[in-house]
Order: sequence, then structure tokens, then C-alpha cells
Amino acid sequence: MKLQDYKLTEQLKTKIFTGIRTSKKYGISCLFVPINTRVGVKLFPRKTDRDFSFRLQKRLQSFDLSPKLGRSFVYKLEWPIIHDEYNISELTFDILVLYGFFTQRANTCFKNKGRACDILYKEAHKKGFIWDDSHHNNIGMIGKKLVIIDTDPASWSLT
Repeated sequence: MKLQDYKLTEQLKTKIFTGIRTSKKYGISCLFVPINTRVGVKLFPRKTDRDFSFRLQKRLQSFDLSPKLGRSFVYKLEWPIIHDEYNISELTFDILVLYGFFTQRANTCFKNKGRACDILYKEAHKKGFIWDDSHHNNIGMIGKKLVIIDTDPASWSLT
């Protein structure tokens, strides 16, 4: 399946919910949830952060500096709130709204990440990007291509 063909189906919603509960891949403003070996989703609590990250990753992608992008989406999840553990009829639901997009997964385990990060920082700078949070945890590889995986708003200065 091509990246642009991924949609937020009920099956993917279940996988994302499980990922939210178990993922250890938190950024400053987002959570990454793997869907399969090739695709994952980035989830944000604020639409403005998702939109910034999506636009930035799209710009970086045009220079071959980031993973490919899929569709953006809104994920609404009913979250149970127990007010009285002895009276289940008092159970109410809150709605958790997350804003996300599908993205290509990158391998983050490889050698010489410090040197690779320097290379990516210089490439991004040449293209006019100011990457304030360039370090080894924010890069990956897809095949033999180095990519920037951190497009959180807090990691970049506007140019």
C-alpha cells in the first residue's frame, strides 16, 4: 500500500490507541506511533502544531531531507471518566482530540549518528532552514538516505 493511500480506519484507530498507551517515542509536542514497518503516525494535541510540522516536513521532503508524508487527519477518542468506582452508572466520557498525519518510518539505529547529524544540519542550513534541535535522536535513515525526523515547532526557527 502506498503512503498516500493510508486512511484513518477503525482498525488503525485501535492500533493508534494501543500505540498511545505503549509508545516511548515522545517528542516535545508530538507522539510517534508505528503502524507497520514502513509507516507510522505523528500525533499532536494541538492543530497548529500538527499543521506546522506537516508543512515543514513537506518543505523538507521537497529537498529530500525528510520522510515522505501521507494524509493528515483528526483522531477523536472517547475516554471514560470514572467519578465513583462503586457506581458505574456515573461513568461519563471525555473526548480526546488528536491531530495527526501519516509518515514514512525511518530507521533510527545506525552508526556514526553524530557525524550524520552534522551533515543533515549543514544540508538543512544550505536550504535556508534553521534547525535549533539538531541531535542524534532527531535523525534517521530510509534505505541509505539520511532524513530529519523531528519537525516539532519547538525544534525550528522561522526563516
